[in-house]
Amino acid sequence: QAFADWTTSTKKFVFDCSELEFLDSTGLGILLMCLKQTMKEDGDIRLACPNETVRMVLEITRADDIFQLFPTVEQAVASFREPGA
Repeated sequence: QAFADWTTSTKKFVFDCSELEFLDSTGLGILLMCLKQTMKEDGDIRLACPNETVRMVLEITRADDIFQLFPTVEQAVASFREPGA
């Protein structure tokens, strides 16, 4: 519910994954739930700094087709400034 409250005032999110050591099905489910809620409000989520293990899980589950991944937080933030973002 807390995340749903945020989406009423903010539409664009960057999740910094630099300290995320691994991602399991529960974590992926939470990310997808957040994305669904954000998209209901015409927003989006970008993932920044995923390590190799997290990136591999995202690729295996094809979540990398759903989330845009960026090597840095700065690049993820800048992506929202691009036309059509």
